[in-house]
Amino acid sequence: MLTVRFFLRKKPLSRRLNPRDSILGIDPVLATQAIGGVGFLLLIAATFARSRRGFFVVDLLGLAPVAIHYALLNAMAGLVFSAFYMGVDVVTWWLGERYRRLTAWALYPLVLLLTWAFWEGPGDIVATAGTVLAIAARQQREVWRIQAIIAASTCCWGTYGYLVESWPQVAFSALYGGSAVFNAIRYRPRP
Repeated sequence: MLTVRFFLRKKPLSRRLNPRDSILGIDPVLATQAIGGVGFLLLIAATFARSRRGFFVVDLLGLAPVAIHYALLNAMAGLVFSAFYMGVDVVTWWLGERYRRLTAWALYPLVLLLTWAFWEGPGDIVATAGTVLAIAARQQREVWRIQAIIAASTCCWGTYGYLVESWPQVAFSALYGGSAVFNAIRYRPRP
């Protein structure tokens, strides 16, 4: 019978991290999940931003611990795409509205190139789909549209989190998706 483990071909998290290699005196499995939890909480806070600038600043602050979390999990797609999101946030924020469409069309091929370069298995397809949706969200003008598309992206990332045993990612995706839907409805202009 085919299982998730067959597709990932990785050892379980508890066997990848050596309990003797503590992080600040804390069990490495617990520390890894805690670091991810902090980053994911900051990403949830980003959904409550009322401006594009506020969204990008808080999003950047949350992505750094998320990238560290994925590095400790040895989940290359999660690490690469977290770092990629940080770059996308900076470029999108810095270039602004004028180059919005140009950056979007330059980023989509880059996502495919990164997926190919760091391919670890079929589970990476889910991370790629989540990344494509997240890029589309960052190219929107209105905050409510950003939130609506991000909500769809979290479904893909929640699945990826399950596949690589990133339990904060799974919980985050549910909370982030819910708060993004709530804020998309809240910030949507009334006719």
